[in-house]
Amino acid sequence: MRFHVAREGAVMGEFEEQIFRNKVFSGEIRPNDLYWTVGFTDWRPVSEFRVARKTEPILLDTGYAMPPAIRKAHQRSALAVALICICALVLLIGVAVMAGKSKREDVPQHTRLEAKAAIARGQLRVGMTVDQCIRMLGQPARIQRISGSKNEQWTYKGQDGPVILQFESGVLQSF
Repeated sequence: MRFHVAREGAVMGEFEEQIFRNKVFSGEIRPNDLYWTVGFTDWRPVSEFRVARKTEPILLDTGYAMPPAIRKAHQRSALAVALICICALVLLIGVAVMAGKSKREDVPQHTRLEAKAAIARGQLRVGMTVDQCIRMLGQPARIQRISGSKNEQWTYKGQDGPVILQFESGVLQSF
């Protein structure tokens, strides 16, 4: 009886039964390696080979004369991995697009006020955060950062001239 032995998806060799047993007992053939012999329908782990009983007969299936292809446990084909990656990328892009639409919907262009109108109505107040001002007025025409501090000066252009907002640490201080 001849035993075929495979390790990590590659056939290591074909051995007579006594040589196979000796290699199993010596550790040269490892428990995680696979073995196949005529009559088996598939490869089996060497750990199933009964090393404790050297004379135990090997039970054969109504198997084949040639070993089947070796399959690694939990191995995915390159095509399957590529499809998984593509699906994940499409999902990620979809989420990013939806998040972008959501942000734009929070601040519709037509509801933004001119800075002077917001001041006149009392809607723009000292103490508002940068985000609150952007939601109300949109992005300023110009932002000037004062070096060495956390102060910024934002300029909004309007029909009646520019409006300047003064921020300190992200909070509106004056306009």
